[in-house]
Amino acid sequence: MTTAETYSTVFAGIAILLSVAALIVSIVAIVRLSSENRTANQIRNEHLKLRKATVEIDIRNQINEARHNVAEFFNEHHDFLARTKNANGLSQEEQARRARLETASKEVIEGYLSALDASCQAYIDEKIDTVRFKKSYQRDIRQAVESEVHREFLGPGHAFHALMRVHDEWENPERRV
Repeated sequence: MTTAETYSTVFAGIAILLSVAALIVSIVAIVRLSSENRTANQIRNEHLKLRKATVEIDIRNQINEARHNVAEFFNEHHDFLARTKNANGLSQEEQARRARLETASKEVIEGYLSALDASCQAYIDEKIDTVRFKKSYQRDIRQAVESEVHREFLGPGHAFHALMRVHDEWENPERRV
């Protein structure tokens, strides 16, 4: 073997060794990247869970506050509204007060229905745990939609489309919206 052939063989061996080293470095980089991607995905999933939990807490707080506002309003004004149900014989001042209270009562009821509607929109958009939401709010939504007191708010032209859509989905499964 000549000197040129020896150098050629040595250079070929070095080239092969460098190629193998580069291959090993690439494999190590792929393994590390895969591990980092897995970690990043776990962190992303945790953030998504946290975001959903935050939305669920906000929804719970909005519904509870709206429910509290309704209860507080009617506890405060029940006696007067019951006493003045029959408008005959009321003074102008009492009639005006009753009219203001009737308007205010509609506003607090609409606030409650709006809170339920917003929560149903989050359910439809899957921004929350849908299984837990159904378990937590199916009864409330059924009672709100089927209540005689709320009929005037849920009639034709109402603004509570998400609420009605979720109610129909849960209570009328054959109508799947």
